Amino acid sequence: MKPTNGGCGADVDVANEKDRSRSALLSSATGNATSRYVSYGREIIGMAKRHTAVQEYIPNVRTNEKRVILAGDTPGVRLLRFRRENDNRANATVGARYEVLQLTPGEREFVRRLGKRMMDHGIFYVGVDLAFPYVIEINMENPGGLNCHRRVTGEDQSSEAVNTVPAALRTAGKLS
Repeated sequence: MKPTNGGCGADVDVANEKDRSRSALLSSATGNATSRYVSYGREIIGMAKRHTAVQEYIPNVRTNEKRVILAGDTPGVRLLRFRRENDNRANATVGARYEVLQLTPGEREFVRRLGKRMMDHGIFYVGVDLAFPYVIEINMENPGGLNCHRRVTGEDQSSEAVNTVPAALRTAGKLS
């Protein structure tokens, strides 16, 4: 489960039907609205609820999660993500490690198609987390990846990403 308006691994958790903490984890991921309203009142804190995505656990995610930065339909930065042994999250903010990788031909075609689909919806720059053939998450607020790539390789690809987005916008007829 993961709050849809969060980032950097905050309130991301894995639970199953036998996990006794499942209700507490879900309450936390959705903002602990009931306890906050009881403690402080709605008038003081306003809206406490937040939306959370809940999805089936993908078994190969521990060994095969990739972050791909898409500028238009062009896969730029590509990173294999390694979780710490005691954590389910693959975020740099919680100590995950990264390696640069090459996508397989199937993965490359898949993310290009995904990029085209995102462009159809007016989205031209995203970070996609996948454990092929599954999309784990599409990061639009904080796509991440450029900084991790620079730390791993010493290369700054931000200019390439910035230049690819206007090219995609021109191709889509959104920019003259």
